[in-house]
Amino acid sequence: GSSDTQTNQVVLINLNDKKNYTVVEPAGSGFLSMQFSPDGKRIASLHTGGNPSDIYIYIYHLETKEKKKITYYEISALFGFDIAGIGKPLFIDSNILYTGISDESDKIKYNFTWNIPENRVKNYINFNYARSFDFKDSLILLCNQAGVVAFLNKNIVPVQEGLVINESYLKYNNNQLEFFSNQNFTGESVVYDTTGKLIVDLGSQPFITGKNIITINQTLNIGIYILTINTGSEQFSFKFIVENK
Repeated sequence: GSSDTQTNQVVLINLNDKKNYTVVEPAGSGFLSMQFSPDGKRIASLHTGGNPSDIYIYIYHLETKEKKKITYYEISALFGFDIAGIGKPLFIDSNILYTGISDESDKIKYNFTWNIPENRVKNYINFNYARSFDFKDSLILLCNQAGVVAFLNKNIVPVQEGLVINESYLKYNNNQLEFFSNQNFTGESVVYDTTGKLIVDLGSQPFITGKNIITINQTLNIGIYILTINTGSEQFSFKFIVENK
């Protein structure tokens, strides 16, 4: 493959005849890496830049043209701290990606798997400086520079209690959220749980400078949730707590 820095397109060339090619729809700037899924239907690429909005994993389905992103803002919100960056994505199978993050102090390092169809973290482990890995059935074997070995099971779904720290929360009451904006814009709102599972897509709505009310339109279970607002050019995530059904 090759990339065009002017259009942010990736061109996949058939090496057998060097004529047939596929143009992947624009993914964004800061293109660092790309990998095919084992079935050859998806590609995953890492993008990075000077701003948090430029840091994300881009997933593109070559047949359906479906586009997905795992963004800096989503991962920061899911794990409860500002991250320094995202590691190169690697396919474990055609639906599961493996990658890693660290916090800005470089003291906390998470390796995790991401279920692409479900848009969620599947499993994670706090393990420093993974330098090599291998796959065996559902297990990922990790090894660091000190020779310490850890195992990550791609099929286990964690409960992320205790990872939510030093956060401010949106006010939630009677299926409504209060969100304060410093500008007018139109945004797409989605609610996730803390493992990244999509709970409800709230669609598009206009936001005004000041107080906005976001209606969820369904009863949520008790727990911590994440509201993600995508403006088209930026994406923001905020936590909120549901204390009573």
